Order: sequence, then C-alpha cells, then structure tokens
Amino acid sequence: GHYHLLAERGYGEHAEASYAFFPLFPAALAVLGRLPIPVELAGSALNVLLFLLSLRTMRRLCADDKTLLLFAALPFSVFFVANYTESLALFLSTTVALSASRDKTPQAFAAAVLAGMTRITCLALVFFAIDAVRERKWLKALALATGPPIGLACFSGYLWLTTGDPLKLFHIQQKFGRGTTPSPGYILEGLIQTTAKRGIFGVWEVAFASIVLVGGAYLAVRGNWGAGLYSAALIYLPLFTGRMTSVNRYALLAFPVYLLLFSSIQSKRAAWFVLGVEALVAFYYAAEFG
Repeated sequence: GHYHLLAERGYGEHAEASYAFFPLFPAALAVLGRLPIPVELAGSALNVLLFLLSLRTMRRLCADDKTLLLFAALPFSVFFVANYTESLALFLSTTVALSASRDKTPQAFAAAVLAGMTRITCLALVFFAIDAVRERKWLKALALATGPPIGLACFSGYLWLTTGDPLKLFHIQQKFGRGTTPSPGYILEGLIQTTAKRGIFGVWEVAFASIVLVGGAYLAVRGNWGAGLYSAALIYLPLFTGRMTSVNRYALLAFPVYLLLFSSIQSKRAAWFVLGVEALVAFYYAAEFG
C-alpha cells in the first residue's frame, strides 16, 4: 500500500510514514502506472521479469539448474511476485556480485548506487569491497564501498531539500515500532518473541534467519568474506532495530548462502524432497499472505 501511494502521489504530508520507504521501486511503479492496466498487475509483472533476470544472473555465478529451482521455490518466494522490493533488490545485488567477479567496475558501481536507492539492507553490498581489497583492485573496492552509500545519500539529499531532515527515513522508523539506536540485545529478544508470537510462521522465519547467519559465517570462514558478511548483515541490520518484522523477506536476498546450500545437495532424491517441502510451505504461506 505504501509503495502504491508513493507511485500515485509521491512523498508528502499525506503519507508521512511513506518516508520510510526508498524511492526506486515506487518510481518504477509510477512509470508503469501510465500503462492501461492496474498498477498492481504491472508491478507483479515487473517483479516476475526482474526475478527471472536475477536467476539468469545467478546462473552466470556458476549455479546449476537444480540449485536455481530450489532457490525459486523458497517458502517466502511470494515476495518475488508481490509488489515489494525483493525482486528489484535481488536483481541489483546479483548484478553487483557478478559484475564485481568479472571486474566490470562501472556496471558494479551503477548497480550498487541503484541498490542503495532500493532498500536499507542493500547497504550490506559494501562488504563485497573486502574481496576487491584482498585482490588489491583498489578502483573496484572504491566503487563497491561507495556505491550503496551514494544511493542512500541521494535519497537523504532529497529528504533534506523537501523536509529539512536528511535522516527522516530513519526517524520515521519509530512509527513501525523500530528503534533508531542499534543494540545487540535486540537480536536474541527478536528471535524469542518471533517464535513465541507467530507460531509456525515464526519458527520458519527464525529458521531462515538462522540459516542465513550460519551460512554467512561459513562463507566468511571459507574465505568468501564479501558474500559471507553481506548475507549475515541482511539479518543483523534489521534485528539491531528491535524488530524481526519482514526478516523472512530480508533472508530471501542472501543468495550466496542459498547457492552454497542447494549446490551441496548431490542426491536427486534429496533434492526432490527439499523441493516438495519448499513448495508445500510456499503454497501455504502464499495462501495466508493473500
């Protein structure tokens, strides 16, 4: 609803809470809104296209078809179709990773800047600069380290000009029950409360968050510092604000963890079993979501 309101009317006092949402996706919806079809349908079509492009990008990151199929069937994959930022953020994040791995610095920088205008968790892409530093490729490291913050700075600059508060996107988070002062203690509290209050969905959300955190740590231990810290930060960033709301969505973007996890499944029987479980949970969650 916030994204649709932004697409139709932009930022302003009529929707103060919408300042918490980044501008790139609603801007795309505003363009699509000129088409003679409902904006909800246009947004879903755009997200399906972006998701398919993301799969193509991940295929170039050496993922096989089995791995991509298991990724596409993740239990919360409904957000890749609904009018949310997941598909756009995934496409830009995988583009950053692929471009960086192929030393295409301009493309990586451009995608990183756009990612910084998509959602706050995309700031975690700066961790890919660590790998460039270890390779002593300083220009690429600078592009990866500055790209997402520049995207955020563009949004903050707009807020400064229009509201006088460049940090309004952070201050408005209190309307959603999020704190503005990070606290490590929020992490354990969030995990416990989510499991206690949300039943089976809470268990799934905590499980996904835990998989991403453990997988990120494993990637880092194996020497993939950029991918590992990026994945872990997707969970840590929102948890530091005191809420686990939407953590299932944040976990979807940890593609390095899922590519590692699903590519390790060698047995066809095991792969079919995992796919079946994923599909059942995804169908149930989509029905509840709808």
